[in-house]
Amino acid sequence: MAEKRYFWIQIEKDFFRNKEIKFFKKIAGGDTYTVIYLKMLLKSIDNEGKLYFDGFEKTFAEELALDIDEEDKNVEFVVGYLISKGLLVEHNPEEYELTSFKSMVGSESASAARVRRHRAKKKALQSNAGETASNLIETERREEEIRGEKDKEVDVEGIENYNGDNSSFFDNLQKYLGRGLTFPESEQARAWRGEQSEEMILKAVSIAALNRTTSFAYIDKIIRNWNNQGITTLAELEKHEENRARAKRKQPAYSKKVVKPAPEWSDPNPKVEMANPDEVKEIFDKYGIGNT
Repeated sequence: MAEKRYFWIQIEKDFFRNKEIKFFKKIAGGDTYTVIYLKMLLKSIDNEGKLYFDGFEKTFAEELALDIDEEDKNVEFVVGYLISKGLLVEHNPEEYELTSFKSMVGSESASAARVRRHRAKKKALQSNAGETASNLIETERREEEIRGEKDKEVDVEGIENYNGDNSSFFDNLQKYLGRGLTFPESEQARAWRGEQSEEMILKAVSIAALNRTTSFAYIDKIIRNWNNQGITTLAELEKHEENRARAKRKQPAYSKKVVKPAPEWSDPNPKVEMANPDEVKEIFDKYGIGNT
């Protein structure tokens, strides 16, 4: 999988003092013209400063206006002006090039960006020796969460086709995750290897990828669940999933409701027990009932 690259526009300190830009600022709508120029630079990034006319509109300017969501007449003016000043060159009717691209646009690979961030963090730590270990852990965790959101292009197909090649486990893991590993992640991966096979670990990564996450906490939860259920091979996992699906199909759509017995006082036809005649006579005699 191709490594990501990040691009940015580098604007010189005196950018707005350049005669070409000052001309825009002098006329009505100058701010709009400046924004159009910057949008053209951004659009050309993927093609190293080149812009192409594909024929969807009548002219290059009209098609560009459609692409960058600007008014036709404004884009037409900017294109004409840039060509007149040599800032936009027409190589042929289908290809144009912004001559200032190379001096204004920078790029770096994803790995280089990580190295740069690591060095910046290391430098900051050296200048601030009083930072506590808990703060370092929290900083690392936040960076991982942010990177986890950005790096979701996981090679799921590659994981499913994994056949235990001669490449190292960590190379394969980074390849399938689409990013490098932090030190805590490397330690976690080593711990997994003591619990599950590489094939099962990569299967857990694929399940996480299908749920749009590369979080090691999520992957660890999957692996721990397998450990608790004694699942150590793909065949056992497949059988477990089949059994679970079969049990789910057999489960009734409704459950039998347990009805508690109603209290005796609610019975419309209560059971009446007859009293003993001797007991009745004794009560009557005691209270003088029936004596005249």
